[in-house]
Amino acid sequence: MSDSNTQFDYIIVGAGSAGGVMAARLSEDPALRVLLIEAGSKDTNPFIHIPFGLSILSRFEGIGWGYHTTVQGELHDRELFWPRGKTLGGSSSVNAMCYIRGQKEDYDRWALEGAEGWGFDEVLPYFKRSENYYQGEDDYHGVGGPLHVSPLTDTSRLSDAFLAAAPAADLAVLDDFNRDVREGLGYYHVTQVNGQRCSTAKGYLSQAKHRGNLVILTKVAVEKVLIKNKCAIGVQAREKGSVKRYAARQEVILCGGAINSPHLLMLSGVGPRRQLENMGIYVHQDLPGVGENLQDHLDAIVQNTCKAKEGYAVAAGMFPKYAKASVEYLFKRKGIFSSNIAEAGGFVRSSIADDYPDIQFH
Repeated sequence: MSDSNTQFDYIIVGAGSAGGVMAARLSEDPALRVLLIEAGSKDTNPFIHIPFGLSILSRFEGIGWGYHTTVQGELHDRELFWPRGKTLGGSSSVNAMCYIRGQKEDYDRWALEGAEGWGFDEVLPYFKRSENYYQGEDDYHGVGGPLHVSPLTDTSRLSDAFLAAAPAADLAVLDDFNRDVREGLGYYHVTQVNGQRCSTAKGYLSQAKHRGNLVILTKVAVEKVLIKNKCAIGVQAREKGSVKRYAARQEVILCGGAINSPHLLMLSGVGPRRQLENMGIYVHQDLPGVGENLQDHLDAIVQNTCKAKEGYAVAAGMFPKYAKASVEYLFKRKGIFSSNIAEAGGFVRSSIADDYPDIQFH
């Protein structure tokens, strides 16, 4: 691995919500050579950038990983679709663009449990630094960052009706979920700019990709991290059927997400010894927690029929409405096609919640 084209200071695996940020920030130092490797393709599909396109993105092969869970006994033996982005921007290129930070209480609990530096007051400056908030800088928001945060340009009458029902449920209507009060309902702010999705690929990589010290590879699958003397020294990847190796002088950074990062660690010999040995993988580090204890949020979808032809159903009767909307979006970047579909929502407490919300609506 002596070829200068395969030698880098940092190798980042996965160009998604984390990897894109890491690549952009590290490559700001011109003295560093950075390699960003993405298993998916470039984010050239137009439906990625049109917010309403998220309604059909899962139908395109190659944009998502196509994951399904194993059979879940507690859910009547069902398998659940598990969307994960497989393109530049990762899941930030296929999600609903809702700009939602974690709850203050969660960060503060991390700090109390020993995660030094992760309390809410300590991470807030970094949230502010990353965003370009449409109303300017204040105690909770920042300007000048690469991630554009704005309100929706248009909303559905169904979303309006949803919020109008809040008082009947004794819930407040909030202007912004990312402030000191989160419990209640409201419209989501979204990561959009000029009516288009602002993924990490657009926000962070659109400018950084022109730097001479940043190399971005797409459609390249990393097969394992190369380890020598308990230290990561590079990666082995497959590109167009050929195996290639890339060396890291400083670090290999895994940003493959909650599924792919632990999977890659295990393929590399880092994980529970018994599982690795059963698969014939040489154990570099016996680390029982890898590949276990995953938690994710479930979406329970409730669908209803609307006689007034409101909403955003993909049905033949809606095509005339969508045809008109496509013209409006083309010239004004407004209307239905600028919608993230999950326009309104909120946070409430269940009967078993502590002193802050544990259920999210959208």
